[in-house]
Amino acid sequence: MSDGDTQRTVLVDAGYRSERADKALNTLKSLLGEHCRKEGDKYVLDYVFITHARKEHWNLLPELSRIANMETLRYAGRLSDYPKSIQDIILDKNGRGYEGFYSNSAQPELEHGFTKLYILGVNSSGGAGGGNLDGKSLVLAIRHLDSNILFLSHANKLALKVLEESIYDIVRDGITLVMGHPEPESLLQWPWSALSGSDLEVRMIDGADGGACSLFSAAIQAEKKISEPQSRIRVLDVPESYYPVEIE
Repeated sequence: MSDGDTQRTVLVDAGYRSERADKALNTLKSLLGEHCRKEGDKYVLDYVFITHARKEHWNLLPELSRIANMETLRYAGRLSDYPKSIQDIILDKNGRGYEGFYSNSAQPELEHGFTKLYILGVNSSGGAGGGNLDGKSLVLAIRHLDSNILFLSHANKLALKVLEESIYDIVRDGITLVMGHPEPESLLQWPWSALSGSDLEVRMIDGADGGACSLFSAAIQAEKKISEPQSRIRVLDVPESYYPVEIE
């Protein structure tokens, strides 16, 4: 995020799913080198969000803590959802989780220049004490002028239903990009159809295997055929090569 004079850098998740840990680490270092300022020999990250307790969202955190200063760390679920080594890093960085349901689409968690970042919801399904990690997903939104980006993580059907009103505050103005791999069947249940008469273009990145992208597209197509034959919603699958998302 840049306002022309100063820069703020936000990292959403720090992990990988493949066996190529070395490749993931090199990618992370490259992104930090390109987009972060440095203080001494360390990069500076103003915010780090861990959106899910599954390891592919945090397994680069040990290395990240060695090469970067994390000014603010927020994580989904409760501390005990993470292994001891990650708990130690979170505590050392004064990281904060959420004991119960939290949602705030009215007040940005971070605002810089024309860019605002919102926590749309966390622990939306089952609360922090429940066993369903997907229901604890940290769902974020970034608004920048006419661009809106949703980070859905693994949010399940119930979580997205609970967050429907908060999500609609972003969706109603159109979406530039959707990132994550939420529960596919949930995508028909939140307010895409309300926008089906408008020129809404959805680009979706799924850093996992692309499955959510195709399922999302299929869901929208099915919805259009059933209820809105004149819909102009367009769903574009965006490859991982579009990373990172840069807002100026």
